[in-house]
Amino acid sequence: MSCGLIGDVSFFNNLLFKFGKLFPLKQVRFVLTQPQILPTKGIFKIIRFCDVHSDRMIPKFSYYGGDIHRNILFLMLPSLHMTIPSHAQIVRWLTIATCCTPLLFAPFVLTPFQAPTFLAFSALVAITLPFYLSWIKQERSLFPDKGNPLLLAVIFYLGIRLISAVFGVDPWNSFFGNEARIGGLILQLHLFLFTLYLFALLKFDREKFFRSVSTTFILLASIASLHGILEYLNILTPLSAGFESRSSSVFGNPAFFASFLVIPLFLAIARSLSETSKKYKRLFQGATVLTFLAILTTGTRGAFLAIIIGILLTITLRVVFTSTTKTRRRLILSALVFLILLTGSFGIARTIAQPDTELYRFTHLFTDTGVERFAYWNMSWKGWKEHPILGNGYENFYQTSTSHFDPALYEFSNFWIDKPHNAFFEILSTGGLLSLVSYLTLIGLMLYALRQSIRKENDSWTPLLLIGAVIAYLVQAFFLFDLLDSQIPFAFLLAYTVLLFEKDRAPTGAIPLSKKALPILILGGVGTVALIVFFYAPMLHDLFYAMESQDAVKHKNWELALEDTAKIGTSWMAFDHHLTARNRYDLLQQAIDANVRNASFYTELFHLTYEAQERAIARHPQHMEYLNERIGTLIFEARLKAKPVSDEAFTLAQRSIALAPNRIESLFLLSQVYQQNNEWESAIDTIEQAVRIAPSNALAMGTLGMLYFQTGEKEQGALYLRRALEKDFQFLPSYVTVVSLLSNYYAEIGDWESNIALFTLAIERLPYDFDLYTTLATSYHMAGDDEGARRIAEQLLAIDPSTEEGVRAFLETLDTQEEVY
Repeated sequence: MSCGLIGDVSFFNNLLFKFGKLFPLKQVRFVLTQPQILPTKGIFKIIRFCDVHSDRMIPKFSYYGGDIHRNILFLMLPSLHMTIPSHAQIVRWLTIATCCTPLLFAPFVLTPFQAPTFLAFSALVAITLPFYLSWIKQERSLFPDKGNPLLLAVIFYLGIRLISAVFGVDPWNSFFGNEARIGGLILQLHLFLFTLYLFALLKFDREKFFRSVSTTFILLASIASLHGILEYLNILTPLSAGFESRSSSVFGNPAFFASFLVIPLFLAIARSLSETSKKYKRLFQGATVLTFLAILTTGTRGAFLAIIIGILLTITLRVVFTSTTKTRRRLILSALVFLILLTGSFGIARTIAQPDTELYRFTHLFTDTGVERFAYWNMSWKGWKEHPILGNGYENFYQTSTSHFDPALYEFSNFWIDKPHNAFFEILSTGGLLSLVSYLTLIGLMLYALRQSIRKENDSWTPLLLIGAVIAYLVQAFFLFDLLDSQIPFAFLLAYTVLLFEKDRAPTGAIPLSKKALPILILGGVGTVALIVFFYAPMLHDLFYAMESQDAVKHKNWELALEDTAKIGTSWMAFDHHLTARNRYDLLQQAIDANVRNASFYTELFHLTYEAQERAIARHPQHMEYLNERIGTLIFEARLKAKPVSDEAFTLAQRSIALAPNRIESLFLLSQVYQQNNEWESAIDTIEQAVRIAPSNALAMGTLGMLYFQTGEKEQGALYLRRALEKDFQFLPSYVTVVSLLSNYYAEIGDWESNIALFTLAIERLPYDFDLYTTLATSYHMAGDDEGARRIAEQLLAIDPSTEEGVRAFLETLDTQEEVY
């Protein structure tokens, strides 16, 4: 503790004795100033304090207010508050805080799981930069050696990605990403800086900082795991919809959650094996079990497989590098028992697993998602062959998936695919062969460094488990893609392995902030503030008002929704014009669906939407989705104003079709343009083309059937509508209208057998739509099958007793008619 005091020393000593129990002191030093008469009101005085650890005189500025008695002024504070923190402390605190960003969640922005992590991570990296630069300027040994092969591999990889982005199909998307995938290469550069911070801290105090960061990640994983397990058990309400049977915690997606847990799981195992304290050993063992259980609750097969492979590899390497025969035999036996139990459990689980359960997902690779993955990888391979050296640019897989789309994917979904769900195929298609080779070289050097460190470590389990962690990370990335949440712990492994290539040069020690650091801190601080104000803040602004606009729509406050959407993209740095365009397009569609009647509202909204769409298309000319939204807006305007669609829609539709010859969305829109312009023959021809591209697509068949009905070709229309219903009964939101249309047609031609088949199918798909039973029973009666009619009527009565009166009347009618005949 250090103290500064003016006045009577003996009086201060008395007070110090009274407070001795509160502040345990090992050493106290006093710095006396000239005794002077002090005013009885506020004093502003510079007092110099002495740091007990380094004997440095540190200026402090303090304001003291109130009455002063006996001309004595004293200050007593703990040493922590009296000593200016060193560079290492500041960088360490900020870096640890940066490690915690994956758990951030903010429901008030459009992407509540992704955006908070990105913005907080990027801002903290930027804030840390001035202190880091000042630190390495005074202690250059904390920067990696120029000849460090792993550092050179990282720089080469980033350089190739930058070059491929510049010459790619969509440079802006490569550098900044979009609201769905925020960050782009800007994020990768932040991750590189973060890795350098981690390296410097590991170089400064390897053992202590390794323990600090690994403990941080293990603690974060444990907190998220506990939340995920409670979510899975329905004790906590899930934060994200759509994954009711799988836990996603604060990550918004079960796969994202599982990918984050992989590396902390191996760190927890390593710490549980290396700790000497039984208490801490048990804590880390508990964290291991908790994390593993959380991964199981996610139902993510890739992460589960990654852990199994990583653990088996770790045990295998331990056997190879163990010199003791007894230990080797014990490990081999343990591995065999583990494999037998795993194989047996897998076989039993596969046998008893029921479809549409998480256990079925774990034990069956070729489910719908598995088939989709193979289709994505095939598209990626085709895209790479078009740009083999540099690819089409970072984050530009959307262009590959558009031009090489597989229509068979309509069996599963009609999503706009922007990731191949395989990190290696993504690197290959978006960065070319050079990027993939440089990435694999980087990984190879990491594994080599860890391999070389095995014999140097007193505890050989740690480097072996770190090898297992790297391999597990790669395995789960093979079935997913790189995420910021998982890249943050991976950056720690990367920094650690970069350190292993360094010569043993110890830094000189903690370097306090000094006047020499002021120029760098001031310039860096100005740059950081500018980055936050002009880059991160506009992102947050747009995401916030996009969410506000959606909330206003939920409350049917259309004027407020219009005000909020008008605020999106108004800053000079609109990182994603499509965020603005999409929000306004969605608002337009929702207002039309809600039958909003306000001419001035639509006039303003159409103006705002067209303006944003023009900017989005100009910035991303090859994005088919953006073109289609523009066509949709033109159709909306034509319908509201009861006029033909403008020629711009035809031009955009042809352009969109050329970009994606195997997708049918543009054909649907073009058909709607023809319908609005009363060109029915062209509308039918266009949808027939869509059916030829995707012959099993229910929406295409159903739309064609509806068009045939509208043009009087009911027989053809009934054929396609029936096929559509058999494929996907609810292919249209208005499927009830479709069923009614078909039912009336069959009644007109007296085809009651077809009507019976139609309503039997309808009841199979919608067993609790009781009106269907009534119509089916009537159809049986009209077909002369009164026994069938009775069976259906009694079935309805058993399901819904409230229909007893109507059912009894129907049965009595049947009995009466039987008596007559």
